[in-house]
Amino acid sequence: MARSKKAASGAASGIVAKAAKKGMGNPAKKVGKGVPKPRKPKQSGPGKPDFRDSKGRLRDGTTGKPKHDPTAKHNRSSEYPHGYSDKTHGEMATKYTKEGRDPTHPKDADGWPLDSAGNKKNRDDLEWYDNQGNKVDPPVTYDHDPAVVEHWNTKGYDSSRQDRAAYYDRSSVLEPMNGPLNSSKGAKMQAQGHTFRQDVTGNYS
Repeated sequence: MARSKKAASGAASGIVAKAAKKGMGNPAKKVGKGVPKPRKPKQSGPGKPDFRDSKGRLRDGTTGKPKHDPTAKHNRSSEYPHGYSDKTHGEMATKYTKEGRDPTHPKDADGWPLDSAGNKKNRDDLEWYDNQGNKVDPPVTYDHDPAVVEHWNTKGYDSSRQDRAAYYDRSSVLEPMNGPLNSSKGAKMQAQGHTFRQDVTGNYS
């Protein structure tokens, strides 16, 4: 009986050895599935070239979305003033600041609030409120409504520099706004496609 057990054990060992020679490994163990070879990422072809739309605005060739145009001839700096008149500043202070609304607070001829020494107060030293009555935190800037880019795309490209300057300096289209928020609003508008058209008409000057 002992010899039979030894014989059976020897036979089993022989089977395992033969299997190992053939590269099958141990047949007693479950053979797992092979790991697939990693695929090489597809190489994307060259993007489509950028193009200009019917209004001369630069757009991304692949997405069609507007993009910054470093060669743009017409932009905010080239077509509109860089500041406001004293008259407009005074009207803004009178309408939107606590000091400007106070009839007892000293002001200059244009309506801008003065300090105790008779000097003009700094813009950020005044207490500003927007059209909804919300306090505006400094630094304070003026926001146009309609926006400058919208004015250009609908009227500015077809008007004189004098007309564009008149719109820009009109207090009725202005509202005080926190500087960073104003900049963020402008960047968002550009991302949404509000960029300066590059075509002009015969009325442009």
